[in-house]
Amino acid sequence: MDAEAAEVRGPDDFVTAVVGQLQGRCLRLVNAGHPDPLLVRGGRARPLEMALRLPPLGLLSAEDNTTEVTLRAADRLLLYTDGITEARDPATGQFLPLVPAVEAAFAGADLDEAVDGLVERVRAWTHAAQRDDAALLAMELPAAECFAAGRPAE
Repeated sequence: MDAEAAEVRGPDDFVTAVVGQLQGRCLRLVNAGHPDPLLVRGGRARPLEMALRLPPLGLLSAEDNTTEVTLRAADRLLLYTDGITEARDPATGQFLPLVPAVEAAFAGADLDEAVDGLVERVRAWTHAAQRDDAALLAMELPAAECFAAGRPAE
């Protein structure tokens, strides 16, 4: 991906990305200049900090920054763009307090409701005046009874 981005990018272009692979309960992540994903476990959210943060794609970094996380049943993972982290209250200029917003939105909600709740919190925080693009991707590991021998049930 890095070489491909380098081939097509212009002198002022860059692309950030988080790439993940889930195998059983093992999540492998590589981060190229993107905001760290949030792990929501037991109602608490925390960033999954990378061992090494690579520069954005297209700058041809040769380093490996794979981070591995063992997930538990009912863990949730949230990936998001900087349009979420840079959401500001127009009256105060303060950035959205992301971790508390995620914890409030995800508390007791199914995954669709949680994402909708977070979108509503961003809109309320920015007074619907957000100018940056924003994207969210959330996943939830199935409950423990859905796993047999470390593999998701069919």
